[in-house]
Amino acid sequence: MTVVNHITVTGNGDAVLAQAMKEAAQQGTEAGAQKAHAMMLQDFQSNGAARRTLGV
Repeated sequence: MTVVNHITVTGNGDAVLAQAMKEAAQQGTEAGAQKAHAMMLQDFQSNGAARRTLGV
């Protein structure tokens, strides 16, 4: 899974704000990917809908 974030700071945004936004987006992306992985793992372990759809 690949997640791409694009952050644009315009106006009076300073480097600290831009860095904080970048870090927050990165943390959110990582947390989302971990949650998606855990959900798929649970689905495959319980022969859930995704596993049945994929036919594996």
